[in-house]
Amino acid sequence: MENEPKKTSSLVVLLTLVVGLVIGFVASSLTGKQSSQQTPEQAKEDTIKAILPSTYNLSGTIKEIKGDEIILDVPGIMGVNIPSDSQLRTRVIVISEATKIYSQTQLSAEEFSAAVERYKKDLAKGLKVTPPPPSTQKEITKGELAAGDNIQVNGGTNQDLKVLLTINALEIIKR
Repeated sequence: MENEPKKTSSLVVLLTLVVGLVIGFVASSLTGKQSSQQTPEQAKEDTIKAILPSTYNLSGTIKEIKGDEIILDVPGIMGVNIPSDSQLRTRVIVISEATKIYSQTQLSAEEFSAAVERYKKDLAKGLKVTPPPPSTQKEITKGELAAGDNIQVNGGTNQDLKVLLTINALEIIKR
């Protein structure tokens, strides 16, 4: 009779082990079936999404303008290239009444040097001044944008543009 409890506890341990192995095998089989159903294209897109950094602005080239939408080719985000066949490469930028559109122009070397000299003189006088920017920016209309223009799109801090295919633009800067 003393061996009876040992046999029972050994049987319980053995049954628990067998049930655990069966559950583990079934779970791994189901997981394997789910991942094998993913196409190579989906796996590629998931990998691209995983390596792209979060961002609140995108730069690219306008492919087409359709009413209040810009079709934008985005070759990369913050140094990470997006393959040309990826769905993330083409984004739709929505322009609303609240969207500000600017044109940014680099100052010539002479213009920038003159601005720096003025800045130095103002500093020498003890004035509180900010350093001159290397470019000028002026507000423009949607009609001044065209296919082939390079633009930067800002979506605001509540829109991570990393994987959004349609983006509500707060600001567009033509470069």
